[in-house]
Amino acid sequence: MGVLKSVLTASLFQVIIKTLIGGLRPHFYSACQPNLELAAQALSQSASSNILPMFDKSICTGDGRKVNDALQTMPSGHATAAWSGLFFLSLYFNAQLKVMAAHNPAYWKMLALFAPLLGASLLSGYLVTDGPATSTSTRFPVLLGRRMAVRIVA
Repeated sequence: MGVLKSVLTASLFQVIIKTLIGGLRPHFYSACQPNLELAAQALSQSASSNILPMFDKSICTGDGRKVNDALQTMPSGHATAAWSGLFFLSLYFNAQLKVMAAHNPAYWKMLALFAPLLGASLLSGYLVTDGPATSTSTRFPVLLGRRMAVRIVA
């Protein structure tokens, strides 16, 4: 029940932050397919004022759903769910196996404690190397997921 609370709470915060703040995903320009004529026109009009124009998604000619998806990069939902759930699992293993309380715990207990953290780290790293996320969008979920897991335990 605790892991479910941790993942759901972190996911709620992640969706709110992603919707309000967002950011550009690495594939934004291919999803947006901006109208370059509109961009050139706006840039030529602003050349005399030394102020660069701001563009919204109305300049995009691509599919609206893909553009909206490409505007929501930070924080990564997969990384948030992984870190909140697996960090909670690591805390649970520590409580049950008494790893941090023992002065010299068994080696298998240490491996059981750190295996979920390794899994969350590998998932976050995969998201960056595969391309759908940036390093910033996977670093923030580490903090968010850990905070939610600790708050649920406390």
